[in-house]
Amino acid sequence: MLYVWVYSHDQEHATPLRRVLMGIESGVRPVLSRLPGFWQTLVLAPILPCYVLYQNVYRRPQLGAHVATRYGWNEALHAARDRLTPPFAHRHTYEEVIEWFQAGTYQDLELLRAEQPPEGVPDTFPLNVGVRGFRRHSE
Repeated sequence: MLYVWVYSHDQEHATPLRRVLMGIESGVRPVLSRLPGFWQTLVLAPILPCYVLYQNVYRRPQLGAHVATRYGWNEALHAARDRLTPPFAHRHTYEEVIEWFQAGTYQDLELLRAEQPPEGVPDTFPLNVGVRGFRRHSE
């Protein structure tokens, strides 16, 4: 069995805010990815309070009581680095991922659009692309 879960183009356009943020990300990523880590941290530091506030004031109440820890500076820095410093960020469609599975001779593909997200996973879960497939072994 192979299970693949990747970001999709649908997530980029889910809300007006997300469209703006994706535009900023597309412009900032090529610049930040070339900077040394120290300079990345300095550039990202001013936006970290936004990450902390968003997670603790807006997202935490949505995720419920099972979220045990507060979202702090380290988590915000990690999230900002994850989003804005890798040189590349790829997003895919179900059609692309299905082609990968078919090229690898996987069968019985399951599109995971309607799969129930685990507890604590953001509500953007269904906007990603998930596929599960099986390869049969010949005896």
